[in-house]
Amino acid sequence: VHEFIRDLKPRLGGMDGYQALCAQMLLEIALRELPEWQPQETADDARLRALCDVGPETPRETLAALLAARIAAGEFDARMDELAGDLLAHVIAKVRVSRPKHLEPEHRAD
Repeated sequence: VHEFIRDLKPRLGGMDGYQALCAQMLLEIALRELPEWQPQETADDARLRALCDVGPETPRETLAALLAARIAAGEFDARMDELAGDLLAHVIAKVRVSRPKHLEPEHRAD
């Protein structure tokens, strides 16, 4: 995005050029701060950790794969109703970030 705006900015004038400049500056701030950013543990992470019965020592990037393996192994066969609700909540949390307009109004964030 930064490169796109950098290449586009010289072809813009007036307010469009100014807004491109502002966007470029904001992206540069984000790029400078990104190396120090640490992800926050979310309610969704906590939900997956509880389902997998693991603590914070398990990397969050592995939680979905761990849960999938446990489901495939049949560990949730007797708890499908509980699992379905938790998986729905997990999907809603992900779609709230990626495509919130695709959710029903009651599932959208305030």
